[in-house]
Amino acid sequence: MTFGGMVVMCLSIGSVLVLLGFCLYKTFTLPPVDEAEDS
Repeated sequence: MTFGGMVVMCLSIGSVLVLLGFCLYKTFTLPPVDEAEDS
């Protein structure tokens, strides 16, 4: 694989992992939801 191809591959994988990590972080750090309250 060429150097450019490796750079593109690493950027793609890195961005997906960062997005996944951000989503998991936001999900697990939400304040607890009061389930007794009907919206």
